[in-house]
Amino acid sequence: MPEPIVSGNGPINRDNIDRYRTMAVMLFEDAAGAPGSGSRVAGIVTTLMLDLDVHMVERAKLDEVLKEQVIQLTHADDANVLKVGKLLGAQAIIVGEVQQWEQYGQERMHSVSLSVRMIDVETGLLLFSGEGHLTDPTSEDPESSARLIVHRLLTRFGSQTGLLGSGRIGVNWELMEEQGVRFYLVRDMRSGLPAEKAGLKVGDRIVACNGASLSSVKAERDAKRLCQVGAGETLQLEIRRTDSSMTVVVTAGQRPGL
Repeated sequence: MPEPIVSGNGPINRDNIDRYRTMAVMLFEDAAGAPGSGSRVAGIVTTLMLDLDVHMVERAKLDEVLKEQVIQLTHADDANVLKVGKLLGAQAIIVGEVQQWEQYGQERMHSVSLSVRMIDVETGLLLFSGEGHLTDPTSEDPESSARLIVHRLLTRFGSQTGLLGSGRIGVNWELMEEQGVRFYLVRDMRSGLPAEKAGLKVGDRIVACNGASLSSVKAERDAKRLCQVGAGETLQLEIRRTDSSMTVVVTAGQRPGL
C-alpha cells in the first residue's frame, strides 16, 4: 500500500496531555456517496486512541446521551458537540469528516482522505487538527487505507504528547503483575526489526527500562513513558528469561509516519 500524506499539529503536548484523561469520539461526517464511512472511521479512531492508553467513552454511552438530548450528530454544530462531551464526562472530544471514500473502475481502485479535530470540552479550544490522504489510488479496501491514515495521524499526536516515542523496536508487550510486581511480558515481535535483532525473545519479562524499574508503576501510561525511546536512541532492557537475568540493548528505528 502506498504511504499516505498526513499533517497534524496543535497546542496539546506532553505538559498538558494529562488533563485529558477521558475523550469521546463523535460520529464523523460521511464522504459524499459513501454512507457509513464516517461511522467506520470513528470506530478506527476510537480503537487506535485506546492503544495510546487514552480512556475512551463507550459507544453505547454516547448513543444513550445523544438519544436523551435529541441531538443529531451528523453536521452537529460545535456547541452541541461540546455539550454532549460535558454530559459524557469527557475532557476532550474528537470530531472529523471523511472527504473521500471513492471506489472506481474495473480494477476496483479507490481513494481515501479524511480529517480529524480534537477539541477541549470546557474552552472549545482546538487541541489537535490533522488530515491525511492517499495520493495514489490503491486496490486495498478503503477501510485498510483509512486505518493507515488514522494510524499515521495518531502517531503524530502520540509523539507530540509524549504518549509515543519517535523510535520503535518492533515488540508487542503487555504490562502484567505478579505478586505485586509489574513487568512487561513480550507477546510477539516483528521480524527483522531491532528487538529481534538484539536477541529479545517471546516470553521474556522486561523488569526495567534504562535502569528504571517497572515494579511499582501505577499505570500503563507511566510504564510506557519509562520505556519510550527516540529514533536512533538505545533502550537498555533488564530481562528475566526462565531462571536467568540479562541485559539487552536495542537501538530504535524510526517510527513510520514521523
